[in-house]
Amino acid sequence: GLNFTSRFTWMQTNYMQRYWRPQRTEIGKPNLTNELYYSNYREPQWDWENTLTYDRIFGKHTMGLMASTTASQYSYRFNDATMRGFENEINSMMYFANGTQVINPNDKYYKDRNVSYVARGAYSFADRYFVTASLRRDYASRLPKGKKYGDFPSVTAAWKLTSEPWFKKNSILNVLKLRASWGQNGSLSALSGYAYSTDMVQSGFYPFTSGINYVRGVSPSTMGNEDLKWETSEQTNIGVDTYLFNSRLSLSVDYFNKKTKDLLIWNTTPSLEIGGKTSPINAGNVSNKGVEFEVGWRDQIKDFTYGIRANLATISNKVTYI
Repeated sequence: GLNFTSRFTWMQTNYMQRYWRPQRTEIGKPNLTNELYYSNYREPQWDWENTLTYDRIFGKHTMGLMASTTASQYSYRFNDATMRGFENEINSMMYFANGTQVINPNDKYYKDRNVSYVARGAYSFADRYFVTASLRRDYASRLPKGKKYGDFPSVTAAWKLTSEPWFKKNSILNVLKLRASWGQNGSLSALSGYAYSTDMVQSGFYPFTSGINYVRGVSPSTMGNEDLKWETSEQTNIGVDTYLFNSRLSLSVDYFNKKTKDLLIWNTTPSLEIGGKTSPINAGNVSNKGVEFEVGWRDQIKDFTYGIRANLATISNKVTYI
């Protein structure tokens, strides 16, 4: 019953563009400056998953254990530049070393790393009682030091009444199952790059003394946020599943209550901005409640099998804190 699986995936994208624009002297649409443009980027990424499972059946007892790790890395390096002022337009002269004016050189580098640890245990007795519990810890490089990880537990339980010895078997009610679950999950989908840090850019010349002497300097384009943390969703579900008329009719009802706290958004308050871009913040809490109904019919007429399924959901969305 013991199994171990390890899976490693690696992928890399390489891109290079070279573009030459010659002089155009025609009347009405002249271009008196030739230019050579280069653009390159490299995008390697890898994922490594390791999973250990143990499954056994002891009489009426069924047990399943799982432990896993997942690690991933994505990086992106980009550079481009334009060179102008080539005195000759023959092919052998179309190289940066033969130009006279560099325009807008650009260089970017970004790396994102994540690692997760998951442990889960599942147990059932006599196809009647079911319970599953799990704990997940996620680390992400997109968050500041001291706030990079989050712990997210979950638990679910179910009771299959139709498997009880006292339940009388019949062709009308075939399966009746009650279930409940609670769990947390983390998200960083709104974040990108090193959003928690202050982004400095070179911004030309600044007046040094009374606007007379100018020196080249840098200024923040984004003010960092060292208080960023995981956005956490906590959800509770209560439901019932039934199968009737020799399992041809299925009915399912779910009540859900999802609370999202420390919602991640990009700040829109001008008084909290510095530079030309906004900063990410944990903005507030949101509540989503509702009920979902699902009904299905499955049957067979000789060799023809068909199925029909429909669902209906209600949802109430409310901002509870901002």
